[in-house]
Formats: sequence, C-alpha cells, structure tokens
Amino acid sequence: ITHFVFTDLSPIVEGVIDNNSISLTVPTGTNVTALKPTIIVSPNATISPASGVPQNFTNGVAYTVTAENGMTKDYTAVIFFRDVIPGSMSITLKDLTETSATILGTNFPKNKEISFDVTNYDSTTPTYTDYQTYTTDDTGIILLQFYGLSPGGHYKYSHSEATGSGSFWTKGTAGNKDKTNLSTSGGGLTAPCPEDGCGFNELMIVINKVINFIIFVMAIPIAAIMFAYAGFMLVTSGGASEQRTKAKSIFVSVAIGLALAAACWLIVHTLLSIVGYNGSWIGL
Repeated sequence: ITHFVFTDLSPIVEGVIDNNSISLTVPTGTNVTALKPTIIVSPNATISPASGVPQNFTNGVAYTVTAENGMTKDYTAVIFFRDVIPGSMSITLKDLTETSATILGTNFPKNKEISFDVTNYDSTTPTYTDYQTYTTDDTGIILLQFYGLSPGGHYKYSHSEATGSGSFWTKGTAGNKDKTNLSTSGGGLTAPCPEDGCGFNELMIVINKVINFIIFVMAIPIAAIMFAYAGFMLVTSGGASEQRTKAKSIFVSVAIGLALAAACWLIVHTLLSIVGYNGSWIGL
C-alpha cells in the first residue's frame, strides 16, 4: 500500500503507513462505521477488501495486498481521534525529544481529576506504559510530561474524558527510518514547524544551528587558517622583529576570539539551565 486516504472527510485524512500498520487521525465525533477509503497499491498488485468499499473502522480493518508474483502482505488500518471541535477539549504535543513528550490539554472540565495514559503504539516500539492523573483548576488546562520513551518510537495516548486516542512519534531513528515527523530539524539554518505550529523549541533549534554554524563552520576553520598563516610568518621571518611581532599578535588575537566564542556559548548554556530549560538543542 502506497497511499490510504479518506477523501470524503474534510479535511482529507491520509494514513501514516509504517510496516504493517496504517494509522489515521480523524476529528472526535467522526462516524467511523462506514468510512470509504481510497487505497493505492503497487503496480500490478491487488488488495482485499477493495479500494472504495465502505468499512467499519471501529475496531480496525485488516487488508491484504497480493503482488503479481502471488506474495501477500497484511496491513491493519486503525482510527485515532483528535479533539479539534471548536470550543471542545484539545490536545497538543509539545517539546518532543528522543525520550520525552509534553502533553498540553485545554478546555478540559474544570476542577476535575483527569486520567491520562501513554503506551507503545505496536510491537515495533519497545513496551511502554505510563499512567498519570491531573486535577484541573478553573482554567481547564492540563500539562503532563512523559519520560523514558524510545528514540523514534510510536506511541498512543488516551484520557478519561473521551473515547478513542491519538498517537505521536518521538524524535530520533528506529528501524533505520527517520521518525522525527512531528518536530524536525530541517536543512540549512531553518527548523520546520510541527503540525501544532512553531514554538520555543523550534526557536532553540534555529539558535543551535546558528551557534554550530558560527563555531564549527566559520570560527574553527578560519582560526586554523589564521594559525597556519601566523606560523608561516614566524618560520619565514628570518629574524625580522616586525614580522615576528605581527605573527605573535595574530596568534594572540585568534586565541582570544576562540575563547570569547566558547565563553558566550557557556553563558547561554548556563542561563538556560538556571531557568529550567534543558532541551536537546545545546550542541557542544
């Protein structure tokens, strides 16, 4: 299966295909008893049940693809719900790292104990279970942090106030596949935003890239060139005091510049640690 899409929903929902599983996230309240998927398979392959045939996805639906040579592969399509109805409860994944995730819930019942649990999505992710409770105040906001996750892991979450669940990937790699689709570091000096929009974490990613670019791409190579140039001047000075003085001056200036760059990084690192931010952006 190359594509698995619910074209009748608005907005269109496309499944995330991972090995033998297909996960589809639809708005809470969607009737999943007769959804009609559009399925695209490899050339000359067939699929059963067929594409375009309505299915009851309440407990998932199994599909079998048969290749031209007769080999088969089974898939299971599973529905997850997200709370996106205006004015209703909503859930946002924040500060995803390789081993942790922060769940922010808004518009939950006020002054009520809410239970939340996170488990591994399937057997491709190491077994994980964490159950937490949170009592909301007058704001109806929930903030929970889950630790001990696996890099590149696929996890599902659910809570006591709604049927169904949602899923997310942690950063990192698993099974030789990049699983940083929810919050990734792009090429160059940019950081693409996750689905829930850019935030503090993405700002830190950009700062990290700028720091690494200045120190490793610019400062260190330029310093190496200047050290080599000063050394050449010193060796070829032939006793000329003016040239020797200039070479020593270059040595001292470059050394001071590198020390200042390292000091600036250390100051920023220390300040962020003091205010409690210990994200993975700090690159040295």
